[in-house]
This record gives sequence, C-alpha cells and structure tokens, in this order.
Amino acid sequence: MSLPGNVRIGPILAIPALLSESGVSPQRAFAQAGIDPRLFDNPDNRVPIEAVGRLFAIHERTLRRRLEKERKNLQQLVNEARFELAQQLLQNTCLSVSAIATALRYDDANAFSRAFRNWANLSPTQWRARQ
Repeated sequence: MSLPGNVRIGPILAIPALLSESGVSPQRAFAQAGIDPRLFDNPDNRVPIEAVGRLFAIHERTLRRRLEKERKNLQQLVNEARFELAQQLLQNTCLSVSAIATALRYDDANAFSRAFRNWANLSPTQWRARQ
C-alpha cells in the first residue's frame, strides 16, 4: 500500500532497521526517521490511525479507504512490519531477544516471544538457530 512519497504503511516500524546496520538506539532511529516513538508507546501496542495519518500528512478517512482497498487494518500491517523487522534483527544482528523486544516497542521480552511464536510457531531463539 503506497502513501505519498512511495512510503508504505507496513514498514512504519521498520524504521529502526537502522539498528541492524548502525547500532543506533531505537529512540534515535525513530528520531532520525522523523517518527515520534511515542506513537508506538501504547500498553497494547495499538497504533492510533489518527497519528499515522498525521505522520504521513494524509486524512484519516483517506487512510481508512486505502486500508479497506487492501483488505487490511492498520494493526495487521503494523504486526506484519514488526514480524518482518524481528526476523531481520534476529538474522542480521547479535542483539539479544530482550534488546529486539525493546527495539520493537514491546513491554518485555516475554511479550515479544509470545507474539513471535504466534507468527512463526517457533520462539525467537529457535528461529534464529535455524537461520
């Protein structure tokens, strides 16, 4: 799904992929990308669609129509991006599971591990070992 400037919704959370190459902290990676990390600081990791609309200077209703066209909701895209980034970080870095959980804005490593297991049917450590 393309937004203005060929920005894709899915990679919103992939911005901290800078971590894998530069060792930059998650907060700094978000800041360098011009994304307020507080956007993702929600107890249930829900990203408010209004905030995403503001982030991309697109009206909320337009964003909702584009999501409908893709037959996705914002949370699905955010979760897909989290999983893709988790795989990249597990495969391409030596970061601990705890550090990856922090980079992906999870409350703790256990919450991240549960989510990863739901995606991959393997724990992050098991998945990394198979790569």
